[in-house]
Amino acid sequence: MSYQLKLSRRSLKSARFISKLHSVIQKALVESGKTQQQVAQELGVDRSVVNRRLKANANLTARSISDFAYVLGKDIEVRLVDPVAPKGSNWVVTAGARTAKVQAPGVAVGAAAALPVEFESAEA
Repeated sequence: MSYQLKLSRRSLKSARFISKLHSVIQKALVESGKTQQQVAQELGVDRSVVNRRLKANANLTARSISDFAYVLGKDIEVRLVDPVAPKGSNWVVTAGARTAKVQAPGVAVGAAAALPVEFESAEA
C-alpha cells in the first residue's frame, strides 16, 4: 500500500497562495538587482530573517510583505477573483452554483454537459 497525502481544499488553497506570494517576492528581488544583505540592511534586520522569509521557512505577515514591497520599490495589489479551472482541466465550477461542467467521454472539448455535483459545506 502506498502512502497518499490528503490535503483539504482549504489547506491546498492556502499552500498555493503562500507559494505564489513567495514566488512573486523572489522574482521582484531578482529583478531589482538587490541582494538579500541589501534588503536586510534597508529593513534593519539580519540577512537570515530575509532568507527565512524568502525560502518559506518563516511566516510571511502583511507587514513583512509590505516591507519587501517598500524595499523593492513595488506597490501591492490585492484582488479576490472567481476560481478558474486550471489549463488542461476538464471541469469548470460555476460560482455560487451546485453544478459543474464536466467533459463527458466522447464529447468534444467545450461541449460539456452540466452534471450535478455534491460539494462539502465551507462551514464544515
